[in-house]
Amino acid sequence: QWHTASPVYSPDGRHLVYTSARRDTNGDGRLDYRDNAGLYLLDLDTGDETCLAADTAQNKYPCFSPDGRRIAWCSWRDVNDRAGIWLMELESRSERLVVTDRFDQTYPSFTPDGTRLVYSSWRNDTNRDGKIDFHDNTCLLMTEIDSRRETLLVPDRHNTLFPSLSPDGRHLLYLSRRRDTNHDGQIDSLDNPGIFMLDLSGRKERTLVMDDRYSTFPSFSPDGRHVLFLSSEPDAEREDAGESSAKRVDGYHSRKGIYRIGVGDRDPEQLISDRFLGCRSPRFSPDGQ
Repeated sequence: QWHTASPVYSPDGRHLVYTSARRDTNGDGRLDYRDNAGLYLLDLDTGDETCLAADTAQNKYPCFSPDGRRIAWCSWRDVNDRAGIWLMELESRSERLVVTDRFDQTYPSFTPDGTRLVYSSWRNDTNRDGKIDFHDNTCLLMTEIDSRRETLLVPDRHNTLFPSLSPDGRHLLYLSRRRDTNHDGQIDSLDNPGIFMLDLSGRKERTLVMDDRYSTFPSFSPDGRHVLFLSSEPDAEREDAGESSAKRVDGYHSRKGIYRIGVGDRDPEQLISDRFLGCRSPRFSPDGQ
């Protein structure tokens, strides 16, 4: 009925927060991801739904604070069409901008102590075309919510997205595109990203999932022992199944299943079949089951 996306459990498992586009806000005659989405909260016990932020702006990628009292999300509200990160106190419904909308920010998540946010940001014209937009590489930043002081975690040497911290706060998980995997002469959003994990104490990075498949939306399990992600079949397996080379190297448009991998393992386990084109934004429940 509506275009609903990015569901996230509250820490106690009693609520979901998500975005939902319910009106043709751009006037093109159809309802899809191009329309503004409101921010909604669903009580899983009663089925009661509450609109937290109206669709007067585009809202995306909500997340709960570890204590369940706050929600952070991206919202496009400035005249330059850039997304800042907003914070809402659920009890009072008061909201405030906590990460500047001078630049585009995306994919926020809280640190385990709830005092800071990590997120991706477009800050530099890395492709030197005279403008800063989604064609440029992103960096990963962390902001202290009260002081709004920013710290650079991962520079924009590569296009790096979907940052999240392990439950113990010691490791940072993210996607990063580093090779021209579809052989079109450029590295961009159509290339396969790898999933990487950075040890913040020693600043040592390791590859968790190789870029032989198109993977996205990685997130930690509540105990930090597994990573959940969306992915296509590896290129070699699709080749063995008889897919053409043109289709095989374009993982962006391939059907994707939901996978889980242990942080110390080599091979992921498929949880949801890749027969379905529409799988998106998978998240663990608070009990990890």
